[in-house]
Amino acid sequence: MTESLAVGVKRRVMGGLLWRLADMVRAAETRRSFRSKAFQRAVWSLDHLPADLDIDRADALDVPGIGPGVVSLIDEYLRRGGLDELDELEGRFPREAPRLRRLPRMTPRILGELKAEVGVE
Repeated sequence: MTESLAVGVKRRVMGGLLWRLADMVRAAETRRSFRSKAFQRAVWSLDHLPADLDIDRADALDVPGIGPGVVSLIDEYLRRGGLDELDELEGRFPREAPRLRRLPRMTPRILGELKAEVGVE
């Protein structure tokens, strides 16, 4: 992959990470998740950022849908190539937790037990 193509992929990868984080947060929380909705809104707002995500923090905060939390997540992604919270949630719950969570009576506790005790991914 050429250098310019690799740089252009960053925004798309960040969008995918935010979307997965939104799904996992929604599956992990027992109440309605406003954070999840904020992460999903931010995915669409990424289109207003440079493709390589190289933007001043203050300028990023001027983009509707991008708040301080999302800017911190972008910084983390650029620094280490992933998101700690997403890694932690994917370690605790099955990867398919968002889909499993839609089943009746499927709580975050049960999802965690499926991962820990049965090994369901």
